[in-house]
Amino acid sequence: MANKNETSVKIRSRQFNIAIEGLTPIEISTLANQVEDKMKYLEEKTDTVDTSKLAVLVAMDYASELYNLRQKTDANTQADERKIDAMIGKLQRTLDKELF
Repeated sequence: MANKNETSVKIRSRQFNIAIEGLTPIEISTLANQVEDKMKYLEEKTDTVDTSKLAVLVAMDYASELYNLRQKTDANTQADERKIDAMIGKLQRTLDKELF
């Protein structure tokens, strides 16, 4: 039985039926178009015509973007935690002054 969110997309003249949990068919099609565009860009940039090599290059490009986003998110989370800890400290000192 086909997944209700499964959609048919074409990448490099190949048809794929894809369902990704949490994504609508429109979102899946958008991602497929982005992959196709990235493959075209990398094909021109690297003079690579081998589809499997292009697919690996695209995967590595997206993996590096994901890695960088995770690093940035972790750094932002740590900065936010430091700010929250500083605010808690200030509130605690203020409360201590009020109580005594």
